Amino acid sequence: MSIQEIEAEAKKLPVSELDGLVNRLIDFFHECWDRQIETDLDKGRFDSLFDELEQEYKQGLTKPL
Repeated sequence: MSIQEIEAEAKKLPVSELDGLVNRLIDFFHECWDRQIETDLDKGRFDSLFDELEQEYKQGLTKPL
């Protein structure tokens, strides 16, 4: 099924069901995003950023929130 077909079918839904679909899609998107972050963490893609942040902290360049 194409995106255009899904969109066409979604337009046929009553607002209450469309709202439920949107919420499910948002939840699904967040789950995918969380998995991607976990994968990136496991592969060390944030290591250099963490090192930089740690150096800034040690140099007193950070402020408490």
